[in-house]
Amino acid sequence: MAGLVRGIQAAGVLSVVSEHLSRSIPVPLRLDISFYDAYNNSSSDHAFDILSRHAARCESLSLTVCQEQSMSHFLHQLQSRTAVLSSLKHLNFGYGPDDISLAVLVRGAKLRTLNALALDLSWSNFRPCNFSSLQELHIFGLRGAPLGRFLECMPSLDSLELGSLTSGFTLDKAATELADSPVRPSNLRHLRIRSDEDCPAEAWRTLCVPHLTSLRIYFAEYPKSSVEEISSCFFRSRTVLQKLNLPAHFDNEEVLDFVRSQPSIDELTLEYYKSRSEGTVSLKDVLSYLTLSQLEDPQNTALVPNLRRLIIEIFYPDYSFQTLPTLARDISEMVKSRASAGDRPPGDAGLQAFHLDFFAQDCVQDLFSEIRVLLAPLVTSGLQLRLDTC
Repeated sequence: MAGLVRGIQAAGVLSVVSEHLSRSIPVPLRLDISFYDAYNNSSSDHAFDILSRHAARCESLSLTVCQEQSMSHFLHQLQSRTAVLSSLKHLNFGYGPDDISLAVLVRGAKLRTLNALALDLSWSNFRPCNFSSLQELHIFGLRGAPLGRFLECMPSLDSLELGSLTSGFTLDKAATELADSPVRPSNLRHLRIRSDEDCPAEAWRTLCVPHLTSLRIYFAEYPKSSVEEISSCFFRSRTVLQKLNLPAHFDNEEVLDFVRSQPSIDELTLEYYKSRSEGTVSLKDVLSYLTLSQLEDPQNTALVPNLRRLIIEIFYPDYSFQTLPTLARDISEMVKSRASAGDRPPGDAGLQAFHLDFFAQDCVQDLFSEIRVLLAPLVTSGLQLRLDTC
């Protein structure tokens, strides 16, 4: 009886939905579909009938699929009705299906944005898709071909977020014939990679990113060869980087050399974690690197000499609570060295905004109070100061 009642209720709801969709023709649709069960009944058949009649109007689709069987059933129902999402521009997967399903789902569409951070997309299933209009891509991995090859097929791509860089080194058969041909420059401007794996050097060798302005990277380790390869990629591409976000618990000089090699950076975000590894820089070292000395030529020796906006996020600091005044002084002296206009060339405004996010609770308000007192004159002069806890 309960199933019959639910079926009657679903039929009533679907009738209203069908009527509404018919009246709204030809307005583009934005659909949010949650598909939890793979069962087949009259209600689900009716729902797919409605969807197939209006599939060509769908411009935005958010799809949540919790079972592989559910995804297969969903695609089978669309294909059996020859429903094509030809107007689809924005696709979001709440749970990523396999990459074969993606190729079926987006056939005939010209996506502009794709969000599938649980999906590892292979070259063989990527190639049949038309991603020439794709502008924004969030995906776990791109495998079976070098990253540069994927970017060649996405000439409109402006922003890319990846969860892994280690899956593209075993070439699919379809990609081997392209292995030795030169890679065309990409139009990519924003690249974000956050992975719990090491940073592989091979991933950067096929990249040509002359238009890249924003880079956000996080890896478990930064081998010397990988950092050198990133630097070579940017030098080869003549990249003029403006925004950089990276963790500050590096343990080699190559990371510092890479930052020094990008004097065009005007916005820097550093994520600091206290590391147990020997040789990694301390928080005091990081602040020292960022502090401009009056005796040095900032254009030649300082990190990011043209910095306008600095964000430091401190997770698990290595200062004890007895040394918070010292931390407040070190932070304030660093900010003063970059924001004070007295010794700067004409027209160089120096640091204009400083944000400190402190992921700790004990005594942090005392730290913030001390920093506010020490930087009060600069705030009066126009420095944007934000101090937050999380």
